[in-house]
Amino acid sequence: MFHDSMANAFLQFILTKKCPPFIMYYASGRSLTPEGIFIPEGKGVPFWLFCYCSGFSVSERLFANGDSEQLYLIRRFSMKKLTVLNKSILTALSVALCVVLPMTLHAIPKGGVLFSPMHLPVLLCGLVCGAPFGLVCGILGPLVSSLLTGMPVFGYMPVMMIELGLYGLISGLVMQFLRSGKLVIDLYAALIIAMLGGRVITGILRALIFAGGSYSWSAWAAGYFVSCLPGIILQLILLPTIYVALERAHLLPVRYAAVSAAAETEAA
Repeated sequence: MFHDSMANAFLQFILTKKCPPFIMYYASGRSLTPEGIFIPEGKGVPFWLFCYCSGFSVSERLFANGDSEQLYLIRRFSMKKLTVLNKSILTALSVALCVVLPMTLHAIPKGGVLFSPMHLPVLLCGLVCGAPFGLVCGILGPLVSSLLTGMPVFGYMPVMMIELGLYGLISGLVMQFLRSGKLVIDLYAALIIAMLGGRVITGILRALIFAGGSYSWSAWAAGYFVSCLPGIILQLILLPTIYVALERAHLLPVRYAAVSAAAETEAA
């Protein structure tokens, strides 16, 4: 399937020495090895990563290579469940991305409008961490970004806080209550329902409260679908791919254990 190949490619992107991921780089100070993450002498695992890894089920967190006496952080772990601490760390990282991604994409003309960069971390936070954390991320993301960078502008910030808060809330609720038996179906259902629900409710609030009756259907359609269509397509491609890759890397709990075990057995 398309998303399987995309997820595998993303996973290989994470696990190669050429491009270590942000978290792994700061965990090791170097790159990944086939056995795990090399910990250079005199360096330790950052406290926040150690806290996040506290939810992993492993026999040992560190082991020694008898030949070179190097310490490795075990990569073949299995996440049993996300704790409140895990979710808090991921939510904080998502809020940080709400600040960084718009700064990066605003270098492109109309990049913020076209790609809706804040939507990505908020929707991912809702999918991974659940409704309450997705709601918090959606509210704090625009607020922190506006205070630090001036984006969004203060007058538009309340609308964005409502819109993104709804995205995080609805995507988390759908993932909590929908169990179709197929991960990709759950992810797409959560994304589509969250995108539509957030846009509809925010549009109604803008028409009744923020715009004082001067907000039209054409303005709503143009603002929430036409102008940001590239961002919608990007979100529908990237977010399921990232989620599947993180689950296969054992950085997230397995949603459907039997299906995952069968897939790993078949791949082996």
